[in-house]
Amino acid sequence: MPGPIRLFASRRAGRKGEITTTSSTVSVTYGSTPAERSKGGSLAEWMRDDLTDLGSLVGLRADLEQILDEYQPFGARPALLLVDLDGFGRINSTYGRSRADQVLVVTAERLRRLVPGAEATYRTGGDEFVALLGPTPMIDAVGSARQIQAALSEPVDLEGFSIPVSASIGVVMFGDRRRMDGLLRDADVTMYRAKAEGGNRVDVYNWELDSWSTARKREVERLAKEVDELRLQNRVLAEAMTLDLDTGMPNSLAFEADHLQIDAWRKRSGETYAILRARIDDLDPAQQHFRSPAGGKATVRVAQAIQDTVRQSDRAYVLDEGDFAVLLKGSGVKEAVAAAERIRSRLKNLAIEHPADPSRQLTITVAAIEAGFRHSDPNAVLIEANDLLRRASDSGGARIVWPR
Repeated sequence: MPGPIRLFASRRAGRKGEITTTSSTVSVTYGSTPAERSKGGSLAEWMRDDLTDLGSLVGLRADLEQILDEYQPFGARPALLLVDLDGFGRINSTYGRSRADQVLVVTAERLRRLVPGAEATYRTGGDEFVALLGPTPMIDAVGSARQIQAALSEPVDLEGFSIPVSASIGVVMFGDRRRMDGLLRDADVTMYRAKAEGGNRVDVYNWELDSWSTARKREVERLAKEVDELRLQNRVLAEAMTLDLDTGMPNSLAFEADHLQIDAWRKRSGETYAILRARIDDLDPAQQHFRSPAGGKATVRVAQAIQDTVRQSDRAYVLDEGDFAVLLKGSGVKEAVAAAERIRSRLKNLAIEHPADPSRQLTITVAAIEAGFRHSDPNAVLIEANDLLRRASDSGGARIVWPR
């Protein structure tokens, strides 16, 4: 096993949990997160991970800055090993947070035993660890990484459970990068390539990985774009299924869904709602004159008239050819009858010709009903409204009806 990274005099290891510094006041700024910046306490607490007592991400970045500042790129080179446990989320969900934390503690102990030097191992967040090896040939660094990978992939025995564990390791030799962020980025790419190849393995950084990373990023972006397009298509299809193609108004599927919601709202809030059921008089869809272009245009004009007269808080629907409904939220029968009057007045002003007899105008029959205590469910409300509309149409139509 290669020796540990030599740490310099400005940060010397003291007793466990202590770090000796050359000044009494220290400002820690090494790429810390907002959570880390809010953490109080001594420099030692910043530099070490609370759970495992390994070095922290802050400590790693401090050490790397020193090493890169004084490292001379000739001869044997130091190595950085980025370790990530495979499928740790599964361990967390299967065995619980407490046991998952113990797996991290055991992993840290194994790593500490395998890597010489108290300041050469770090937990950088979650299930990610880092080991720094002293100057060594690449082949020896890779051999050490494989020993570590094999040791960390032994099952962890906890409270009667044998928890399977494996690790992926990315190896980066110092010298290819002179900046810390570039070195850490190379380690990330290498480790993630190892995981992408199935995990439980060791990969070594080389320049080809830059192309792999770029290609993978483009593939991820392409897939994300495809997902967005599929979501948009699904939304369009869902909307199309609930729209009447001729009028662009919500159809019977939309009415059923909205009616269930508004009735549930009534039961929760105690507020009222009303329904209008409307049908064009003398409309027989089997008659050819209503299937002609003129008949279709007349029906669309009626639908638009209904749409134009309802309040912004209300919603009109096309249930079938020449058959309509309106949901009036927060309204009683009085407001519903007033809405029906507006619809009939609008049609009268439009003077739409009857497709079978141009000398006649289209008329409409409207039933208005308020949902109340006598209605056990939305179907009961609708049944009463439909029955009112049918009886009014059978008796001549061209009027407004409601329970009296």
